[in-house]
This record gives sequence, C-alpha cells and structure tokens, in this order.
Amino acid sequence: MPVKKKPAKKKAVRRKSNKPVERREIVSEFSGWSKGDLVWFPMRHGAAPHQGEIQEFHPKDRLAPCASVWDITEGGYRVIPMDYIFEDKKEAKKSRESYLNLLESLSKKAKI
Repeated sequence: MPVKKKPAKKKAVRRKSNKPVERREIVSEFSGWSKGDLVWFPMRHGAAPHQGEIQEFHPKDRLAPCASVWDITEGGYRVIPMDYIFEDKKEAKKSRESYLNLLESLSKKAKI
C-alpha cells in the first residue's frame, strides 16, 4: 500500500497596512532662529560649551520650547531649551550654572 503524504501547511501571509502615515510638521523657524544656524550651548558633563547646527524646533515641548541641534563638537543630536542657545561662546559658558539648576529641578520632579 502506498504511503500518503500530508498536505503542506500554508504559511501565514502578512498583509501590508493600508493606513496612511501621519507626517508631523517640521518647524524650521522659531523666535529669530532658523534651521542651519550655528549656535553655542552648555552641556551637563563638561564646562566648555558645545557648538552645533540647528536641525528643527519643538515649540510645544513639555519642558519648554526646544531646538534639536547636531552637536559639532562631539557629534550626536541634542535637544536644548531655547533659553540656553546662544550666538556667543562666552554667553553659553555663563549660562551653564542656571542650566545645571534647571536639570536638577527637573530630575527632582521626575523622582516625586
């Protein structure tokens, strides 16, 4: 008597979603600054301010209006509050203490 083969199982087919992708609106100008401007900003981990290029703005950020900046000094993206973005390196260095106070107050709120 011949041996009967079992029918092969059908593989599940993943269907492509037909939902439209929601595009967010990129803000390229805000409070006198625009995309591509070179800025100085303080950092938590170093006394020397960093230089970066503005990529986009986040005016409705939950902390404060912020800007996404490409860090030229060390590389990488940073999100910096607009109050801590400067044209001059000396001004950015002066603001470091208040920037650290802001970060400390935010970390205390997060722990509560």
